[in-house]
Amino acid sequence: MKNYKVFIVLFAMATALMGCNGNCDKETIITNDNETINMTIETLMTRTSIRSFTDRAVSADTIEMLLRAGMAAPTAVNKQPWHFVVINDRAKLDELGGNGRQSQMWQESTLAIAVCGNMEKALEGPAQAFWI
Repeated sequence: MKNYKVFIVLFAMATALMGCNGNCDKETIITNDNETINMTIETLMTRTSIRSFTDRAVSADTIEMLLRAGMAAPTAVNKQPWHFVVINDRAKLDELGGNGRQSQMWQESTLAIAVCGNMEKALEGPAQAFWI
């Protein structure tokens, strides 16, 4: 069952990359553009966490691309129960970072995007946590 879930995630990602909007079957995606799928898999397998940043500002175009990518992520019953907050004010970033273990990361960054759950749009009952 574990492999099945991984396949579903990769299939969904490949579908999104191929522009199928959920209307392609597995064979169409796999034979359509193996290079794109291989690049996606390679990106997933070689990703790393970065905790030191330059002081260079993030362009408005890059911020918009990141927000669009976040909004393209699938949500349960397509509720889209999130709200994105772009934080690029130095004082706010410092305030959010506090004095904890990860405060240096906040102090070095020029931008943060907070993903907030809109509980009015979330599913009811135990499924409410699906917004995450």
